[in-house]
Amino acid sequence: ELATALIWVAALWAGTFPGATWTLALQFRRQATVGPYVADFLCIEAKLIVELDGGQHSAEVDATRTAFLKDRGYRVLRFWNNDVTKNIDGVLLTVLDALHERSKTLTQPSPAKAGGG
Repeated sequence: ELATALIWVAALWAGTFPGATWTLALQFRRQATVGPYVADFLCIEAKLIVELDGGQHSAEVDATRTAFLKDRGYRVLRFWNNDVTKNIDGVLLTVLDALHERSKTLTQPSPAKAGGG
């Protein structure tokens, strides 16, 4: 179970998924610096941060960190380590859904351009 989770986390980082006939057009950086913080996974193009949290995380510290990142336009997804090991498919679907939502806002033409005006 842990090995499977690690494969999927590595896949997220690389943008390729086991058994998939497609690759992710957006790339994630691992352990990327954003201001004074280090994000576990950062997709700059989608302004998406994925955090994998263990027992050492504090809700208060995480709230401050998340507020800082959101103020800079990032969406932050947080998952407990046991979510990754026990429900990796659900975690990845959540990340892919967030990327899909972000891509809609990144690629939608403005109303003026869409209407030809």
